[in-house]
Amino acid sequence: MDVITAVVPEQRVTGEVRGAERVPHVPGFARRAAAGAGASPRERGRELRERVPRSSHARQDPVADRPDAVRAVEESNFGRVPELTPIRVGRMAASPFAFLRGSAGLMAQDLVGTPVTGIAAQICGDAHAANFGLYGDARGRLVMDLNDFDETVVGPWEWDLKRLATSLVLAGREVGASEEVCRAAAFDTVGAYRRTMRLLARLPAADAWNAIADEELVSHADAHDLLGILEKVSAKARNNTSARFATRSTEAVADAEGGGRRFVDAPPVLRRVPDAEAARVAASLGAYLETVSE
Repeated sequence: MDVITAVVPEQRVTGEVRGAERVPHVPGFARRAAAGAGASPRERGRELRERVPRSSHARQDPVADRPDAVRAVEESNFGRVPELTPIRVGRMAASPFAFLRGSAGLMAQDLVGTPVTGIAAQICGDAHAANFGLYGDARGRLVMDLNDFDETVVGPWEWDLKRLATSLVLAGREVGASEEVCRAAAFDTVGAYRRTMRLLARLPAADAWNAIADEELVSHADAHDLLGILEKVSAKARNNTSARFATRSTEAVADAEGGGRRFVDAPPVLRRVPDAEAARVAASLGAYLETVSE
């Protein structure tokens, strides 16, 4: 994993007072206009399209002071556990797709020089193809979601989409797919994103907020050649619950008051934190919480 250090404009929640009502506004979301006043969201979208046409995304201007790949990896290793760094570098060196997976920060620096509409969102920051998974929830339902959000940041939505499309091209090349197939995968991805956003825009806010990519949506995927694989993955995902993970990756602590579990010691990838180090981490949480907005 890598940490995105690209600077994006600070986002603030502002508000307008209309009579006795305070209407909040979050950057990236359309303002609530009075009846008959102002441009509609569709009109604003057309204005953005004219200002930032799709053809403009074919251009990538060089970014000043952008580090080369080797220096970027070395800088991203700062602060990591030294004995694990060679494992990370070895994994990244395996293929272009593997390198992309471990260099979210470097790609973010490249994307700083690309056109954006100016609409911000809480982006994943590391939306590559291998960062999506199928899971069985507590009710036995199959859901699809991102694996983690450890690079999440408020930024241009275009960055997530471009990283995802790029990752599909590199993943396709890694498994021997033709360039035509790789390009089609990227094309289908951005098309699906556009159609989904259009659908969500038509839903009530609560329905859009709670929309989940579940088993029904996955079963309707236009991937007839992959149905057998999807069935196997789905069956495995149903068992990929938090309870199963806890059973596999943790062990009971016999002398713990009231019982308890701890992660299995599996160095060098997973090691038990010494008591002194755990105490330092716990002591630092107070200062960390002061940096988190309510």
